Amino acid sequence: MIFTFLVTRLEDATIPANPASVVAHPPNLHRIDPLDIVVVLASLVLTWATLYLLSNADSPESYQGAFLTWAVACIIYAVAFMPRRLHWDWRAWLGTNRVDIVLALGLTAAAALLRFVFLGSVPDIISGDEGVIGRLALSAARGEMPNLFATTYGHSTLYVNLMGWGIAAFGANPFGLRLTSAVSGVLTVPALYLLAHRMFDRRVAVIASGLLAVSHFHVHFSRVIVAGSLQDAFLATLTLWLFYEGLRQRRAALFVLSALTLSLHLYIYMGGRLLSLLIPIYLGVLAIVRGRLVRANVANLFAFAGASIISAAPMALWALQYPDEFNARANQIGIFQSGWLAYEMTIAGQPGWLILVRQILEALLTVNYYPVDAFYHSTYPMLDFVAAIFFVLGIGYSSLYINDERHLLLHGWFWSGLLVGGALLVLPSLAAYRILIVFPAVAIFVALGVAKTITLAERALHPPPFFANAMIAVFMLVCALLNFKAYWVDWAPLCKYEDLPTRFASQMGTYLSRQPRNSQVILLGEPFIHYGIHQSIDFLSGQLSVADLWEPLTAPPDLDVDRSSPIIFVFAPVRMGDLAYVQQAFPNGNRVEIKDCNRVSLIVYQVNAP
Repeated sequence: MIFTFLVTRLEDATIPANPASVVAHPPNLHRIDPLDIVVVLASLVLTWATLYLLSNADSPESYQGAFLTWAVACIIYAVAFMPRRLHWDWRAWLGTNRVDIVLALGLTAAAALLRFVFLGSVPDIISGDEGVIGRLALSAARGEMPNLFATTYGHSTLYVNLMGWGIAAFGANPFGLRLTSAVSGVLTVPALYLLAHRMFDRRVAVIASGLLAVSHFHVHFSRVIVAGSLQDAFLATLTLWLFYEGLRQRRAALFVLSALTLSLHLYIYMGGRLLSLLIPIYLGVLAIVRGRLVRANVANLFAFAGASIISAAPMALWALQYPDEFNARANQIGIFQSGWLAYEMTIAGQPGWLILVRQILEALLTVNYYPVDAFYHSTYPMLDFVAAIFFVLGIGYSSLYINDERHLLLHGWFWSGLLVGGALLVLPSLAAYRILIVFPAVAIFVALGVAKTITLAERALHPPPFFANAMIAVFMLVCALLNFKAYWVDWAPLCKYEDLPTRFASQMGTYLSRQPRNSQVILLGEPFIHYGIHQSIDFLSGQLSVADLWEPLTAPPDLDVDRSSPIIFVFAPVRMGDLAYVQQAFPNGNRVEIKDCNRVSLIVYQVNAP
């Protein structure tokens, strides 16, 4: 409260200058000529042809034809709205933007270093969900998912195919599987720099993208494949930057590119559905509070709508044909769809609205209070304690100017993601990764808090000119050290990723990946684990055949195996006592101990072929 009061006093309770409200040059309104109309009509015809091909597809070639037809439709529609002459003095552009280019590239390089170094070994195992997704990606790499306009396990098949290409290039290993996450995580940094700089200024852009680059939360989920939340954050940032630029410059081409990026988002993960709802609602509210800006872009918004229809049509067809598959994840974990809210009302004896308020508070507190649990098991929340303070200041400051289109967009982004990705899903306090889509907005709120604090200090103290840059450097250094410690010191070396059975399965799969393909694998794991629960075994081992030996042994086992091929017995800790019986039945084998943080995790007894 004191902070916001001081800021408004210094700013005389007026909205700060908004670069979106005033354009330095006349708006470049796109003029549609007859050829453009023909091109737009052709793209509509090609979109209809795409839907027809998808409805009658009966072979991989049919799906490939549909995809190519759709791609051509999107490209030629975009071409119709591109400027005919592009007067770009690149030397002048470099001279004007050289500082921003150096800063953005430097922060992107730092982000790449934190996300790609040891990508295949940190985290040291792959989770069960990563195993499931990995097997889907393997299927895609083998050409078994030709329809790129569908969904499976909550993911789009286009996204699964992208992961499949990474596996085809680098192998069925953690690095190949996680490559798409690492790339998206790195690219989010320059995308956020562009958005924050255009919305506010260089100071906010550096702080926001710098925080994102070093964030332990963002670094971790850039190094694993969990849902598609990391890609949600990247594509949401890119979509909103293009959309905001379109508003600011009144350029149809930018709106079209924003719509195409948004539709690409629909073919990656569920965050695209959130943005598809957010943007129309945002425009409706903006028409009330900033009607002039919306009226100035009416023609451009028609271009945006057309691009959205053309590019999203194939996924819309899939949603209509297979609604249960399209909404599979929401049906599983949505508080309404799964019946969780009705059950909770019964056992807690509370009204639904009160439970929903609790859900919203839990989702909000995942930003700076609840530790990031699911698929991480960290002891830290999203933000370090320093950034968390400035997040509160920044979101409070931003709330004062909610009528401003920049702050309205930020709040719409943040609160819609918090509600749909957090509060309306079960257990929001344990699943911070579900609202990763709003983390770039969180970083901007933090940056606003820092920037306005520095502004207050400058006006109160009249420090030397280098003061602001020095304070930003100190803040970034503190955040970098705190986040580096949180991830690389307090978490990565300590085998905290996932529970013991999940770790066992990944280590077993890694060991089997180095064994002959004709090996016969027998798992002695019950009641700790049995084959089929964790698909990481299949993904990492190359789908070696595994059989369970369910009951504890009381004598040497008489097994129907081919002794001319290698036989591999894998023992869980609870079945170590069975090793002696196996050694009696299969002498002359080799015993191998695999340790997990200096603790024996599993024992392998391998009997090689004569």
